[in-house]
Amino acid sequence: MDLEKKHLIISLFLQYESLLTETQQQYFKAYFLDDFSLKEIAEAYHVSRSAIHDAIHKIEDHLITYESKLKLHEKAQKRLSLLDTFEQTQDLNLIKTLKEMDE
Repeated sequence: MDLEKKHLIISLFLQYESLLTETQQQYFKAYFLDDFSLKEIAEAYHVSRSAIHDAIHKIEDHLITYESKLKLHEKAQKRLSLLDTFEQTQDLNLIKTLKEMDE
């Protein structure tokens, strides 16, 4: 997995963590945040390496599905971009755009 995709998956996890099961959250954190190998996670949770591998891919799929339906990450990125532009330009129309995003 390339660095850009990994960054996106972690960002989606931070956005949608509460929609995952406790076990999914633990596997994700161990793999992506703590940088454990699949084997290390499997040993810690007394499951097979392939079970962890499958779980990680399912978690990624869930996160991508959540984002495709809810678009919370996309909207958050757009808000940040608009705020950055506002800081540079002081264009009050950008505030109107931000308000409209939540209507």
